[in-house]
Formats: sequence, structure tokens, C-alpha cells
Amino acid sequence: MVIAILIFLIVALIFWDFWRRRVSFYRSVGAREIKMKFLLNPVGKIDSDGIEVEIFTEGAKGSQLLTLRAKTNLTGFLKLYRRNMCNRFFSQETFGGLGAEYEDSFWFERVLNHRNFKDKVEKLFKEGQVDQVSIRKHSLSVSWSIKKYPREEDRQKVIKTLPILRELLSLVSELPDATYYKDHLRSWVIIKLPVLITLTLSLIGVLGKFYSYDPVCLFEILGVGYKLLFPFVILY
Repeated sequence: MVIAILIFLIVALIFWDFWRRRVSFYRSVGAREIKMKFLLNPVGKIDSDGIEVEIFTEGAKGSQLLTLRAKTNLTGFLKLYRRNMCNRFFSQETFGGLGAEYEDSFWFERVLNHRNFKDKVEKLFKEGQVDQVSIRKHSLSVSWSIKKYPREEDRQKVIKTLPILRELLSLVSELPDATYYKDHLRSWVIIKLPVLITLTLSLIGVLGKFYSYDPVCLFEILGVGYKLLFPFVILY
């Protein structure tokens, strides 16, 4: 009982620190309304000259993104980001050395050639020091890599980025919708399929009563499993 209470207090303390740091940061950049997002993640809302901008963190622990997101009337998928050693082999290089992901190549070219679009994006990466710009269905977002939690230098980046984001929003509102938009398929490939496969394999293991076996060498079995699954993980 004592151990359970201790574990509960530690988890509560970690969550409180997680929430406190983010809410304090959101208020420091002008957020007036704080709500709860998926998995108890706080979301702040900033009124930027009449435009509502959401601010929140997302991603895995240790490699989180601080994100500003505003609504648009545009449907399409485009992601521009700084290239590094990990993603340069899987991304197409565009203007300014940025990597790009998209679905509709014809729409992608129209977006890049739209008036001042490249200038505004380059301004975001240079002056706002953003790491990623994304256009998705009815939203435009910019993100910074923050690892664990936002810091003072990130506050300055957000303040510099907000007016540039408003300028890019006005340009994006003039763009046509993409012909191809595969958000449902992307959701299956990125989230639903891995979760479904994991649950299925776990269920097979439970029904097969894996816990009833007493292996001669546990570490050797784990090593074999690692060798068998590693190529599939890299391929995915």
C-alpha cells in the first residue's frame, strides 16, 4: 500500500511539473486560455491581432516539438523542415536546403511558386528559427524541437514568429486545395497499423501462453527476436 501511494505521488509530481512548466511558458507569450489536450497535454490560445493561434507541445518524451497552429480554409499536405543526418536520405531537398514531404506534386509546385511563399517560409526558418512548417487540412503550423520543455530562448522565437505566421496565413488563404489528400491513409500507416500489429502479436503471445515456457537462456532468445524483428523495423 505504501509503495502504491509513493508511486502515485511520484507520477502526480511529474505531471504537475510537466503542466506547470508549459502553462507558465504559454502565459509568458500571451496565451489567455489554457485547455487540456489529448493525454493531459495543455494547449494555450493566443489572440494574435484577431487571429487565434494554438500553442502546445507534441511528440515523444525527449524529442518534443513546440508548435504554433492556426486554422485555414486550405486542404492539402505539405511539410518543410530542416534536413539532418537522420532524414536527409528520405527527403527531397527544396529551396534553401529544406526537406519536403507532400502528396500532390502538381499542387506542391503551385504552392512553391505562389507569390512570396518562399520568402515568408525562409523568413520563418531564419528569423523565427523554426524547425518545421506544415500545411494540413484546415491548418498551418510551425514547430521547434525542444527535447523536454520550452525555455526562455524559445519564448523569443515564438514572439518573433507570430507576425510572420500571420503574413504566411494570408498567403495560404489564396492557395487552391490539393487534388490528392490522403489523411486517412496516413493515419493508418503512421498510427493505426503499428498499434493494430502490436496488439495482434501481443494477443497471439497471451493466447499461446508464452508465460508458461521456461527458456534455457532468456537473453539468447531475446537476442534472436531482436535480430529477426530489427530489419522489419528499419524497413518500416
